[in-house]
Amino acid sequence: MRNNLITNDEQEQASAFARLRGVLTRQCAKRFAQVEEGSLIVFALFIFVMMMLFGGIAVDVMHAETVRTTMQSTLDRAVLAAADLDQTVDGEDVVDDYFAKAGMGHLDYDVVVTETGAGPIITSRRVDAKANANIGTFFMRMSGYPYLQSPASGAAMEGVTHIEISLVLDVSGSMGNYSRLTNLKVAAKDFIDDIFENDEGDKVSVSIIPYSTQVSAGPTLLSYYNATAEHSYSHCVEFTANDFLSASLSDTDQLQRAGHFDPWTSKNDDDGAEDLVCRNESHFHIQPFSNDITALKNQITAFTANGNTSIDIGVKWGAALLDDDTQELVTEMVDDGHVIEAFDGRPLTYSNGNVLKVIVVMTDGVNTSQYYLNDDYRSGLSPIYRRPSNGRFSMASVEKNDEDNDNDYREPYFYAAADTRTFLAEVEVANADGKVPAGISAQVRIPTGEVSAHFLSPAILSLGTDGTLGIKTVADGDTVVFTPITIVRAQTDGIWVTGLPDASRIITVGQGYVNDGEVVAPQPGTTGPTQ
Repeated sequence: MRNNLITNDEQEQASAFARLRGVLTRQCAKRFAQVEEGSLIVFALFIFVMMMLFGGIAVDVMHAETVRTTMQSTLDRAVLAAADLDQTVDGEDVVDDYFAKAGMGHLDYDVVVTETGAGPIITSRRVDAKANANIGTFFMRMSGYPYLQSPASGAAMEGVTHIEISLVLDVSGSMGNYSRLTNLKVAAKDFIDDIFENDEGDKVSVSIIPYSTQVSAGPTLLSYYNATAEHSYSHCVEFTANDFLSASLSDTDQLQRAGHFDPWTSKNDDDGAEDLVCRNESHFHIQPFSNDITALKNQITAFTANGNTSIDIGVKWGAALLDDDTQELVTEMVDDGHVIEAFDGRPLTYSNGNVLKVIVVMTDGVNTSQYYLNDDYRSGLSPIYRRPSNGRFSMASVEKNDEDNDNDYREPYFYAAADTRTFLAEVEVANADGKVPAGISAQVRIPTGEVSAHFLSPAILSLGTDGTLGIKTVADGDTVVFTPITIVRAQTDGIWVTGLPDASRIITVGQGYVNDGEVVAPQPGTTGPTQ
């Protein structure tokens, strides 16, 4: 049948069509394959860009965190150092220094220092600080973030709950000049008010130690120490060089009681107590461990100025009343009712981190001469007598010819009247021709001997290391020499002394600043008379 027959031409056409279809199929497949290969590259590039982006973010964040950590560490150390109560540098300066040494001085930061206390006594200090750094980025800037903010903050505080103060106050004679003592009283009382303003529950104790030539412990306080008992008129003790090697003051070792005497003036009775080496008025006694504001201020108000300056003795007592070796003594005073019970256990131990111990010294100058009785005159009978019936004083003298026929040739011979403090002496003067009229005044000088002496100003006297009175001179080679002297006569305009060579180069200015054996460059001055 025709329809079922395929001619040769048709067969060739079918074969050609099949070949064309195969070619097209292969080309399409190849093109498809080519299209698939391009898609993977784009995806891979996308993945790579994203990895770089997140990696860059990680690098920037890690860099910022490193800087923040360093900044926070520096800030923490800075505020701790600034808040230390032993820190003497201003808190802001301490923080500035820490940041500068860490290479972060260019950063923006704020420091706030808050202190509580009175004057130089700081009982608490708080330091708050905040810092902020704009840290530049490496990769995030391509995304519109050129920097990252990195803040840091910190705070530190140190405080104490107990305060022990020794208030050492100068009441020497020079404090009476130029309103110095008046100003001291104002300053000391203001200090008392300030230091007790924030006191909560008997946390603050103050001991007042007035000093001039000596320090009077007072009869109460001194009774708890082992002082010698030559007398009970006054209550000062003399310290040795070894006593200044330690802050403590033993209440069992024997302390030498200071003599009750006046080295400056002559007196026939016990008036003029202000001129004594150991001042015995009650307001010059040490007032230990008190929080009675009224009593403390009343004592300061009563001060008067007199005597020399012994800062070392005042500070010695001030240190002793802060030393924890004094605890047992204070406990005894509490038991006896002389110190309030709240202060039992004071002075607190040095290892107690909650106590601040402070010595405050108010003075106008440096140490001057201190006076001690020679050992031979510390005890026993003196050559001075006092008649109880009329209060008259006399010097023991050898009675000439036992005029009262009592077989006692050593007894009071001349008596001074208690009201006039003078001696009655009769002098007979030959006046046969009547040239000396009656009713005139005369000066009588009784020679007792002759001696070669130098006339000097008492201002140039010095004390040797052993307490010997002397003069500093310049020897050959311009070397300073300390020469002991003896005062043979004192008068209103100077003193006569022995012990110096006839010709001496005496140091009259600056003698307090040179020592025996030093080489100096002397400048010539005037010479005084010799008798």
